Amino acid sequence: MMLSRSISGLEAFICYACEFSGAVRGKLSPRFRVACRNPFTLGGGAADNYYNRLPALVGDDIPMRVARPQLWPRTLAFYNIVRNPVVHGHQLSDVSNERFAELFDYIADVYDWIDSWNVVDEMFKGAQQSFVVRRPDPAT
Repeated sequence: MMLSRSISGLEAFICYACEFSGAVRGKLSPRFRVACRNPFTLGGGAADNYYNRLPALVGDDIPMRVARPQLWPRTLAFYNIVRNPVVHGHQLSDVSNERFAELFDYIADVYDWIDSWNVVDEMFKGAQQSFVVRRPDPAT
């Protein structure tokens, strides 16, 4: 349940981030708004729609496969192996605490990518610093 809700939250946030960033950049058109509210109108698979096609409407340098090419294969694997089955009612089995934590580390990496282009300070001065997530240093 925690993982399923985290995935839903991430997908909702990417839609918000694209619509917010699109508004800041003057890109709000009827097609853009429809895509932000339903990325599946863009014609690709879930991962491609959320992380490449929708962000491409905001800027050519934003899609994950362009901005974070090392993260894109991980995202495809995550969607094929974890997200799609979990969202469609399957449960994870035989997952250690460490492997489960790695899933949340991956989700944090996706949020880091979103934070690299969804700069809320452009509209709300000081907000970016308020929402910074600081991960513990593994060396300590």
